[in-house]
Amino acid sequence: VTTIVATARNYSQNGLDSAISHHYNPSSVRPHKINGELEAHVIQLACGEAPEGRARWTLELLTEEVNKKGVAEPVSKETIRMMLKKMNLSLT
Repeated sequence: VTTIVATARNYSQNGLDSAISHHYNPSSVRPHKINGELEAHVIQLACGEAPEGRARWTLELLTEEVNKKGVAEPVSKETIRMMLKKMNLSLT
């Protein structure tokens, strides 16, 4: 209901073009943390040998290692997970 009221108000005050156009708010867009250097580093780690005492890499280990190396801004486990999923890589 709120969207309909806001759209009707916008139409009556600013016209049809304003009511049907998408309003871009630059402050609501977050910059991407993932860049080519970070992707390459994560792939290198994930495809390499697991740390001593571990059978394989986990998201937690990858996140810790990436943040420790300081390749980019600190990233979350979810960022690493989405990056691996996008590249169709599995940690198993």
